[in-house]
Amino acid sequence: MKAVADWKNLVTLYKKARYSIFYAEWWNKSSSSILLNLEEIIENYPDRPAILPKGSVATNSPSTLEQYFFHHLPFLPPRPQAIPGNGFSVTDSITNSLRDEIRTKKFMLGIKEAVGQLRLSNSGLIHVIDAGCGTIPILGIYAALLSPKVRVVCLELNPQSVAVAQALVKTLGLEDQITVIHQDATTCRISGAPIDLLISETMNSGLFEEPLVPIMTNLHQYVRPGGLVLPSRVDILGTLFPYEDVLASSLIVNIQGTPVTYVEPNWQRVLTYHPGDLLTRIHFALPSRHLRRGKYVDLISSTVSIGSQTIRGYDSSISAPAIALNHTSNDWWILDVTEQPPPSIIINYAPGDSLNGAASVK
Repeated sequence: MKAVADWKNLVTLYKKARYSIFYAEWWNKSSSSILLNLEEIIENYPDRPAILPKGSVATNSPSTLEQYFFHHLPFLPPRPQAIPGNGFSVTDSITNSLRDEIRTKKFMLGIKEAVGQLRLSNSGLIHVIDAGCGTIPILGIYAALLSPKVRVVCLELNPQSVAVAQALVKTLGLEDQITVIHQDATTCRISGAPIDLLISETMNSGLFEEPLVPIMTNLHQYVRPGGLVLPSRVDILGTLFPYEDVLASSLIVNIQGTPVTYVEPNWQRVLTYHPGDLLTRIHFALPSRHLRRGKYVDLISSTVSIGSQTIRGYDSSISAPAIALNHTSNDWWILDVTEQPPPSIIINYAPGDSLNGAASVK
């Protein structure tokens, strides 16, 4: 039922944005004007999240970028269809990215930096892959707008999203620079010129649930020597945090309509992933010998580097703290440090898997 409600809300938003006088007056189809519009929008996006008192209403409002592109989408497909495995529906691919404002801003700034570097070092065309581009391929579009030398191939698993993305690219007049292809980025083969810039934001905090690692494992081999990859690095962080302090926190952060309890742990880096690294398991221990007596829960977070840009903590859904659940009950594992000797929590999951059942005690 939630998926149906989300889709109805999206259709309502589309109709409003489609006939908005505000966006009609703003619109100019020249590439330079579109680029200025996008950069004006993200300049007004925040760099850090707002920390709110508990009890504040968490909203999942449409972003300015979302409304901007919706005004010029020729159509939406009649019904959303999710693809088995890691494919998102049309609704998911819009709300998961364009409404994650800090994430979108940092990726766009990282792309601008990368294209600038490549223009200085490359006198020919700049070949870009946007893997898992979604319904509105904002990252590929932005890369193309930055330079007429850029040629982008956008890869997307959901055929409905591909159709909408292709129509949007044509509406923007960018079909000579951007090609949207229905492909599984975790298995497809790339022919032609080597990749100068490989981009994918198909990730979640802790590298769980989304396929960034298999995408990069597959596509990194096609990046030319000296080419760039975004994200450039992901640090996974872990900690044990007092259970009572989680319950007592009076603050939240609104992450795409979900009120997330705000706490300030002492994080430890447990793994560093550079896209292209061979990574089959994420496995680490959170020892408790140094902790005072009490009850604790495990927390997992990420720090994501996109060139010189950084997403961390509560900035985004791809970095926000998450809890690995008990491997027998799929509930929070509350570690009692009054036991002797103090136990450790073991976290063990494959990249892209759920955190359900990822925690056990040793």
